[in-house]
Amino acid sequence: AANPVLRLGVAVELYRTGEVTLARAAEIGGVSTETFTDHLHKEGLERRVDFPKEEVIASAGYIDSYRKSRKSNG
Repeated sequence: AANPVLRLGVAVELYRTGEVTLARAAEIGGVSTETFTDHLHKEGLERRVDFPKEEVIASAGYIDSYRKSRKSNG
């Protein structure tokens, strides 16, 4: 097996550059997602939201429509 420190370093870099998701980076690093998230925090990195841009935009549109319908009905 590869050096655990090296694996974790590679995983952090792949995650930081957006090449892999949090779950995949944790798998590459050989740790749980919780442990990987803790490691990111210690490295001064924040967890990203891993949703496709189109999904985020569609969800925002749905929320906006919902809010407008609530205002007009209430």
